[in-house]
Amino acid sequence: MEKNINRLVYIDLVRAIAIFYIVAILHSLGFLFNQDLMPIPLKHLVESLTDTNLALFTYISGWFLGKYKIIYIYDIKYFYLKRLYRFFPLFFIACFSMYIAGLLLNNDTLWFRDIIQLISTLTGISGFIKDGQPATFWYMSMIMLFYMLTPLLLYQRLRLYKIAVAFISITTLIVITEGDKRIIFYFVFYILGLMQIQHIILNKVILFVIGLLFFILSIGFNITDILTFNNFIIVCLGCIFEFSVCAILCNRINQKLINVVAYSSMSVYLFHRHVFAFAKMLSNGDFWPLWY
Repeated sequence: MEKNINRLVYIDLVRAIAIFYIVAILHSLGFLFNQDLMPIPLKHLVESLTDTNLALFTYISGWFLGKYKIIYIYDIKYFYLKRLYRFFPLFFIACFSMYIAGLLLNNDTLWFRDIIQLISTLTGISGFIKDGQPATFWYMSMIMLFYMLTPLLLYQRLRLYKIAVAFISITTLIVITEGDKRIIFYFVFYILGLMQIQHIILNKVILFVIGLLFFILSIGFNITDILTFNNFIIVCLGCIFEFSVCAILCNRINQKLINVVAYSSMSVYLFHRHVFAFAKMLSNGDFWPLWY
């Protein structure tokens, strides 16, 4: 298995900005303020920025993992072991500690609901269980699912028919189980990251098919639902804008600072909820972003 280790500073800057928004702004809002009192336009802005930054994070994950060349069966095993070594221990510690805290404090609203929700989150299948997603950790559970699919998609080369099979399979399972539609939405951005690094050109036909799929999927959904054609276009434009800004600013900001924030982004995301939850408990705070 070969991997190109060349890094682009602006990619790290995008990751740094995304994690800063999610942790320092988005999740802090629910802790400090009553979001129900926010003006409607500001609420919509917060939702769009949230979708955009999570989409960026997902796209970059696909972009980085798409660098792997998986040619032999051994490469698939190596990929899983390396991902397990680098990602799963922190993920497990973060989730399990939150579950234990919930048991000790007899509080399942800030932590995990039960052992089934914990296990489904750790195995990446919580999104296929109706109302099975935990707050905050739902995203990492989704990324775990994408990691599991990646070597199968990349084996012998990324092909469009593999992408189509994966997309249809995920969509079908979500519909059948009444699962989390966010998985469908963010899987598109993960695939776009894989496709770019694999140099699969997004011609007009592919772009048309992607747009048509989202238009079809959005029929019947509430306009505030994430899985709408309008939201997909807004998030795409937001991603392009943020990438452009970061490409301009990356040489004007201390690169060591960018690298520190970018490299620590996963740990910050996994453990910031612990800090916020205990702060809320100790301060008897009234507000908490349970819906994220």
